[in-house]
Amino acid sequence: MKAKTTVAMKTDTSFAIILLLSLLLLACDSSKPVSPAGAESQMNDGAAAKPEAIDAQAVFESVPVGNFKLLDHEGKAHELYYYDDARAIVIMIHGNGCPIVRNSLKDYEALAKKYRLKNVRFFYLNANLQDNRDSIAEEVSSWGVSLPVLIDDTQIVGRELNLSRTAEILIIEPRRKEIVYRGPLHDRVSYESQTDRAGKDYADTALSAVLAKQAVPMADQPVKGCLINFPEVPMPSYQADIAPMLINHCVSCHQEGGIAPWAMNSHAMIKGFGPMIKEVIRTKRMPPYGADPHIGEWQDSPLPSKEQVQQLFAWIDAGAPIGEGGDPLAERSANLDEWAFGEPDLIIDIPAFEIPATGLIDYRYAQVANTHGEDVWLRAATIKPGDPLALHHLNVGVSKEDLSIEKAVSDNYLLVWTPGTNTGQMPDGTGVFLPKNANFLFEMHYTTYGKAGVDASKLGLYFAKQKPEKIMRFGEVADALLKIPPNRRSHTARAYNTFDHDATVYIFGPHAHYRGKSFKFYYQYPDGSEELALSVPNYNFNWQRSYSYVEPKKVPAGTRLVVSTEFDNSIFNEANPDPFATVTWGPQSEDEMLLGGFAFSWDDETSDNVIHDSRKWFINRMVGYLDVNLDGKITESELPVDRRPLFQPFAELVDADNDGAVTYKEWLAMPEVEFR
Repeated sequence: MKAKTTVAMKTDTSFAIILLLSLLLLACDSSKPVSPAGAESQMNDGAAAKPEAIDAQAVFESVPVGNFKLLDHEGKAHELYYYDDARAIVIMIHGNGCPIVRNSLKDYEALAKKYRLKNVRFFYLNANLQDNRDSIAEEVSSWGVSLPVLIDDTQIVGRELNLSRTAEILIIEPRRKEIVYRGPLHDRVSYESQTDRAGKDYADTALSAVLAKQAVPMADQPVKGCLINFPEVPMPSYQADIAPMLINHCVSCHQEGGIAPWAMNSHAMIKGFGPMIKEVIRTKRMPPYGADPHIGEWQDSPLPSKEQVQQLFAWIDAGAPIGEGGDPLAERSANLDEWAFGEPDLIIDIPAFEIPATGLIDYRYAQVANTHGEDVWLRAATIKPGDPLALHHLNVGVSKEDLSIEKAVSDNYLLVWTPGTNTGQMPDGTGVFLPKNANFLFEMHYTTYGKAGVDASKLGLYFAKQKPEKIMRFGEVADALLKIPPNRRSHTARAYNTFDHDATVYIFGPHAHYRGKSFKFYYQYPDGSEELALSVPNYNFNWQRSYSYVEPKKVPAGTRLVVSTEFDNSIFNEANPDPFATVTWGPQSEDEMLLGGFAFSWDDETSDNVIHDSRKWFINRMVGYLDVNLDGKITESELPVDRRPLFQPFAELVDADNDGAVTYKEWLAMPEVEFR
């Protein structure tokens, strides 16, 4: 017999009579069973009404469920149907402070452990209005939670799933994309009472049936949990709310001739694409902004507010009414002919390239002489793409001597253009020097999109009225020894760069190709402490965004900037060109890169006192990927087999203390020595 903890109650003859009459009345009740999804087991001010019984023989009727992507309490992105290889996906609805949830955590974790070798994925999902990343992380730590807690901070997923209470269990069959069970975990925990053991393990029984491809039984009682507050969303106005939000966050790409595939040029277009808009927002494909908003403060975020997202979904669900008034989208004219920062002081025509309709295009390179007859300092530069659908990215460098854009990166790198970003605006007080006899070096990467065309892009330059106080510098953390094994769902590689002077960091630019999955930029300070600077859990090769600090970051000399990149070289990455290939560093999209670009200035450097040493800065980058284990030493065993014969001749010249390892300082003392 189960030992049950409950509130003692004194019985007497009257009570027994009342109880008997109540049981007779219940036996005569012919009301229909209540499904777990719609059960209204009340919990108001702590008083729990006795739930209506559910037919124990009922079979759960599965319902479709759409895809979604959410960050968990550690900032990692999870897309529901990325796990469509699983036999089942199980989600428990979480909520901080809910006693039903807290009393069920160990049972749910035990269920996950039971099925860990049966290819079943387990998660929590928190859609509580009052909970946030920090408070959820604290709850997770305090209560020994080991599984990811997906955070639905906009509540749009919770609304789509028709959630009402915490502690509910959802079992999803990913191949069929259906919820095949929803209901309680078990009958062990109720309102203000619990038993030592469960009499009925509803979720376990349902999961066993799913794996056996049998009918899934419905639980014979509704979910008991804490109510989730989904506030009513007031119906927004198309003219006052929806159209302005789309203009501010979407239309710069979604306009005639823009980089998006269709133009938001009328109410009819928005209404027609309404379901698609909801899907791409739910799965975080749009807006194209991969950074974790919980880490750092960045300029120019295209993300609408939580309230705006909720309004947009409510408006679409209501049929996208146009209401009274005009159509701001139809009245707006495209502005593709406008320069990002106004009319430039100097426009450089980049040589045109023909783009085929299909196929792989090698990187294109061009060189154009500076046509301005005087030395100037630049305060900004921008690109006007000729064919924005084909142009994947465009790098611009300035050089007087070397006609190699790779070398120009270490000296006078100017900007990169990518869809959705244009990093040519110099931070206040900084600039880039443009000699009158310099050459502009261009590197173009194109992707075909089904239609032949011509790209004739232009470079716009903006002159500073006076010499800037600081020189804008650009650096890269890169792993030229990158090697990703085949069929690897998650492969992480790291590299670093070391600031040998006090510096101020302004911008980060993560770059990988189709297998890139996530990025982290973090500082390792001279005192041994670390700080996560930028996290991009939702990296997308199609959108090479940069991230500019709201307040530039000061870092002391000796600080390392470490970039950690996760790659997905598996069949589960739909963009993967070949999951069976061993992938190495290379310029084409079918190759791969680990590259963390950043813009900075040296604190002790001014336009009249240049201290930057491009050779040392190049060594900086090489040390950052040759030192594979990040211990500050380059050893022969860390190098790929084909590079190891080069190490001993190199070490004989650089290894000052003859300990068999080369340090950053040792190489800096011999900057003329190369490792090739």
